[in-house]
Amino acid sequence: MIDVAVPLLIRGEHVANLFSGQFFFEEPDIDFFRERARMHGFNEEEYIKALDKVPIVSEEKVRIAMDFLLSMTQLISDLAVQKVEQTELIEKMGESEKNYKMLFESNPHPMWVYDLETLKFLEVNKAAIKKYGYSREEFLQLTLKDIRPEEDLQKLIENVQQESKSYSFSGEWRHKNKAGDIFFVEIISHEIKYKNRNARLVVANDITFRRLAEVKLMESEERYRNIIEASPVGILIIQNEEVVFVNPGGIKILDAQTSGQLIGKKFRNIMHPENVEKSEIRIQRLLNGEKGLYPVENRYIKVDGEIIEVEVMATLLSYKHEPAIQVIFNDITERKRLREELEQLNDELELKVEQRTAHLEEANRELEAFSYSVSHDLRAPLRHINGYVDLLNARYKEKLDEKAHHYLRTISGASKQMGILIDDLLQYSRTGRAEFTISEVDLNLLLNEVIREIEPILKGRNINWEIQKLPMVFGDYSLIKLVWVNLLDNAVKYTRNQQLAKISVGYKINEKKYVFCVSDNGVGFDMKYAQKLFGVFQRLHSQAEFEGTGIGLANVQRIIHKHFGKVWAEAKPGIGASFYFSLPIMRKEIK
Repeated sequence: MIDVAVPLLIRGEHVANLFSGQFFFEEPDIDFFRERARMHGFNEEEYIKALDKVPIVSEEKVRIAMDFLLSMTQLISDLAVQKVEQTELIEKMGESEKNYKMLFESNPHPMWVYDLETLKFLEVNKAAIKKYGYSREEFLQLTLKDIRPEEDLQKLIENVQQESKSYSFSGEWRHKNKAGDIFFVEIISHEIKYKNRNARLVVANDITFRRLAEVKLMESEERYRNIIEASPVGILIIQNEEVVFVNPGGIKILDAQTSGQLIGKKFRNIMHPENVEKSEIRIQRLLNGEKGLYPVENRYIKVDGEIIEVEVMATLLSYKHEPAIQVIFNDITERKRLREELEQLNDELELKVEQRTAHLEEANRELEAFSYSVSHDLRAPLRHINGYVDLLNARYKEKLDEKAHHYLRTISGASKQMGILIDDLLQYSRTGRAEFTISEVDLNLLLNEVIREIEPILKGRNINWEIQKLPMVFGDYSLIKLVWVNLLDNAVKYTRNQQLAKISVGYKINEKKYVFCVSDNGVGFDMKYAQKLFGVFQRLHSQAEFEGTGIGLANVQRIIHKHFGKVWAEAKPGIGASFYFSLPIMRKEIK
């Protein structure tokens, strides 16, 4: 009895067997099978009966059947492999399409697929929708022509016809968005099959910023070139110790006929030998990356050998993609000569100023001594005049008529005014000769002291005082007090015609100085006479209107000048006046 089994192999791997069933090649030996039944304990009759059902098949027929079974198993195997491969292919295609869509949609650059025949958009990604401003639905109704300026359409058609079937870089193009704004893109494309259509996959890169930068760079280079060409100063570019560029200004300053006389020349041969070492050290420092080197004076040698003085500024730059030094220089030979002459004149002038200052100081000392002497010498005759007036009044009062008494009153009044004038002259003289002692002065205490001293002239007056809290200052206490006495006395005097006088005292800080102000609502004055205010014996009102000698403000100016300050006034007739003076904030400013 024979069994036939055919193995089933898929891709070389045994996965199953195909069985044909049992059969005989010839008539079976019944006795043999009876003996086998008895040996194994089978029912002999049933066993023989079953044996009758086993077919007898010729060997040739079995061989034919075996070939058939082998062919069938091969077919089954091939079909199975094909099915597996088809399934795997479908899975791979699905995965590939998924990856493609993901890459397409998530690409930051605008991408689209267009029909080669109609130029219509077949697919666009999110970046394209955002960049061009169309919705996906709107985009798929457009063609390439709709995103190009009209004047570029012919060029577009020519480019589409000439593009190869594979990868293509089609250069830079102008595109427009839905709003009509023009921008520049760089296009890369590749021909593909898309849904059974001949199509092209396009990637667009926005290069507008780069193009603008390139335009600005070209404009900058053009401006730089124009500046260099038009500049009257000389400009050299030094590379590897040689001159590789010179502008027209440099050619003129170095007295060359053409740039060829300088280009290729060793830079050290243009410099004066005494300046070579220092210049080369500076150049090396620049090449090493040091910045902030200031201009220096140097000496260059012109083509004809003449030595000129130059002012030089050097900077590091790139020339033809290699480090180089740009040297900017200007001929200062004449300027330096004039500067030396000016320095000499300044020295001479300073000497003359010192001499004249010494003469002036001597003259002032003599004048002050004279004023002091005269003031003292005038007191004796003045006392005699007053004494004789008193004697006449005492002895001949009853004998003199009214006219004689008027003469005596006039003499007495003039003598009194002369006495005041002599006192003021002495004060003015003392101010010039007084020792100058600097200390810290509390102006608030000083001002209260001054107001108490002038209290006698305040009786019967209605005055509204506005006094700001004042700072501590540095100066001579007695002299500063005299300034406040004069200014407040004047404010009280020139407001006496007002029913309600207003006098204010304040200050502000201006740079490194305190600026003080005494203002009133008195008679004021015309500003065209303001320059007379601070001169000795200069008055803007008559003695009959307002008493005074015209020395008080002169004293104020002298004192403030000794403190390295300034004094000035502002006023309007009938409105009032404001007197200002400044004092240094810092003690060191009072020399």
